[in-house]
Amino acid sequence: MSAEKLKEADSLEKEGKKLTERSLFRWSPDWDTAASKFEKASLLYKNLGKDDKAVECYLRAGVCHEKNKMFYSAGKSYEMAANIYQNTIKDYISAFKNYKDAARLYLDDGKNDRAAEVLVKAAKSMEKEPNCLNQCVELYKEGIEASTMNGKYHNVTDILRNFNNFLIRHKLYTEAIQNLETQINAFRSLSQPNNERKAMLAIIILYLKNDDPVAAQNALDKFTNDSGSSGFCENDEGDVAIQLVSSFENRDERMLDQAKTSSVIKFLEGPVSKIGLTLSLNPLLDELNEKKKKANTPVSPSVSGTAKGGTRSSSSSGGKARGKAALFDTGSDDEEEDPKASRRTGNNSFLSGSSSSTNKPKTAFAQMPSKEELTALQKKQEAAFEQRQQERRERLERGESEFDDDEEEDGQDAEIPNGEGDDLTGATDSKQKAPQSNDDDDLEYVPSTKPTQQTDDFSKPVGIAPSAPAEIDDEEDENQDIFDPTDLT
Repeated sequence: MSAEKLKEADSLEKEGKKLTERSLFRWSPDWDTAASKFEKASLLYKNLGKDDKAVECYLRAGVCHEKNKMFYSAGKSYEMAANIYQNTIKDYISAFKNYKDAARLYLDDGKNDRAAEVLVKAAKSMEKEPNCLNQCVELYKEGIEASTMNGKYHNVTDILRNFNNFLIRHKLYTEAIQNLETQINAFRSLSQPNNERKAMLAIIILYLKNDDPVAAQNALDKFTNDSGSSGFCENDEGDVAIQLVSSFENRDERMLDQAKTSSVIKFLEGPVSKIGLTLSLNPLLDELNEKKKKANTPVSPSVSGTAKGGTRSSSSSGGKARGKAALFDTGSDDEEEDPKASRRTGNNSFLSGSSSSTNKPKTAFAQMPSKEELTALQKKQEAAFEQRQQERRERLERGESEFDDDEEEDGQDAEIPNGEGDDLTGATDSKQKAPQSNDDDDLEYVPSTKPTQQTDDFSKPVGIAPSAPAEIDDEEDENQDIFDPTDLT
């Protein structure tokens, strides 16, 4: 489908080029038909994403309309090409040139308001280019002049507000004051006294912001005497203006703060209201204090991490890994203990994991044995099991009982070399003394050596029955009479 549309656009462009040339049967170019062909081709190219071809066809259509004395249509074609340059191709210089051509053609056709709108578009496109501030100012002025050419201000108020915001944004306060004077004339011609008084107060605020209280006093006197039907001195705007000018003349900080709290300043246009609320008698000192605050303000870890190219994620992951490794790190017994750490964690060395405790569960934190060690241990256990089975079979062949005394078994166990029994069974000798602990909270285990009745019975041979418990001697003699419940004497 796109291939067919592309072929159709190419054919329309070729037909338009042929119509702009003379031939044997056509002695003059057909500008009207050629312009329509170019417009259709440009629309197809634009839908297909061929921006360069679309711009070329729009420019050819504009030339055709201009040759045909259709100035409004020519200006529209140039404006469409400029929109593609500005929004899609991002070529602001070419957009500026085409906007200028479109505005010229609109003015030739008598469409002043349309020309002013196009000039404002050109100013906004040039604002994005560096070192083009003066050109933007001139374009705004041309747009205002074009809109007020017939002495009407109905459609110029929005352009004046946009121009004023542009000037304040770039701190061009002198040009902003001149633009506000034009606004006063526009509001006066449109019978809008409220907006007129706001523009007067905005002029006084900008004079004070520009550190010119004398000019602010002169403007206040002018507005008080020549306010006309607006009644500037009789309303809240006049009272606030008098307070502001008096506070700067008398260097009264309290009066200035009281004037800034008025709601009249808050209802001004956004940039002017912001300037009015931040007026100060010592602007240089305030700027230095703001710079110090910015310098002393700590940067958050998230902002610093993202500013360094995402190093925060790697450092945080590394910190988590180090924290997990520290949990399972038993350390060496010869390591010196930190006295500060011991005071923080208390005297319980088992909970704190200090190296001084010998009864702490090292198996929970010890390193896991390797596969070779596990294989060797398994082979030792299997060899010990086979040895015991062989001894039992030999004992049965000799006719001996399978169950021998515990003393013989203890003797056989004692024949195991020292250290191998611990590896095979995982247990230590019960007669070995328990390790001593230096901590007061650790419990020392001492094995009991007192023989009990159960151990004596278990150590006897199988054939002998356990001895009966000794009879308990009664306190009374055996020859004593037995109690008879029927005997009442």
